[in-house]
Amino acid sequence: MESMVHEARSSLTTSTILAEGELGKAQIAQLPPMSPQGTSGSSRRAPSALHASLEKERLRAKQILERPESLRDGKVWMTEGMWSYTLSPAAFASLRRKQFEPPFTGPYCEFRPVGPMSSGIFKCAGCKLPVFAAAEHCGDPTRGYATFRSAIAGCIEKKFNRETSTEIQYHCIRCDGFLGTTLMTGFADDGVSGEIKVSSYSIVFEPMPFAQVSQVLRDCAKREDALSPTVSRRGSSGGRTPLASLSRRSSSAHSSSGVGDDATPSGQSNRKLSKKLSRMASRQATAESGGSGAAALIRRVSSRN
Repeated sequence: MESMVHEARSSLTTSTILAEGELGKAQIAQLPPMSPQGTSGSSRRAPSALHASLEKERLRAKQILERPESLRDGKVWMTEGMWSYTLSPAAFASLRRKQFEPPFTGPYCEFRPVGPMSSGIFKCAGCKLPVFAAAEHCGDPTRGYATFRSAIAGCIEKKFNRETSTEIQYHCIRCDGFLGTTLMTGFADDGVSGEIKVSSYSIVFEPMPFAQVSQVLRDCAKREDALSPTVSRRGSSGGRTPLASLSRRSSSAHSSSGVGDDATPSGQSNRKLSKKLSRMASRQATAESGGSGAAALIRRVSSRN
């Protein structure tokens, strides 16, 4: 690294410094000549602006080539050069440059989730993390792009697009690859469009049996429950789980494979509903016992009157 810095220092001449606009002509005329090795001495000292520029480039290269310390465990991290070498040009443009292919040209634009193709998972083309279920594909080729009704919970991250102010971007939660966008029609989740426009080159389809798809969805639900408290569950959730539409087609597969009640949509709904009912019961018990604060004061005043 030091030799590269010395070569960069020795290659810089008065004309290049003037072209970069770092120093004025009067300052350039007063500078002593630099040594061929780029060493700095009492009589031959490199310009302070040049030192600052080289140090800035060194820190920038260090940030690009080293894994950030704040990156969460389990995240896939590579430099842009490594991504461009690993991915195809179309996948690199979609995942890392947030670009869509021309409409009606994607391989999954005319995908129809019927027959054997209805059982499977769409994975991120960068890190192979499951992001969409085949049962959630709209299957309408007139839209121009692959569209999904919802994403798998715990596998995507929503980011607000500040440039357009009308879109929410969907990114892979493992490699931060760009998947697609959805329109905002109001406030919070209730105002977000129910369809997700996805680039066909950001995902790859993997067919698998219904029972295996159900197991993948259960694992993703556990991953969402194990997310760090600093990560917003709304930001990491893909909406309603695809198990609801999937189990209607695979009820026979669940019964034949011996999957328990926790694998069905009703089993997951029952667990969530029981937690909600327990919270409501505790609140009701607190209210009946007199409670505390303003509510208790209001009850005492009303009883006296």
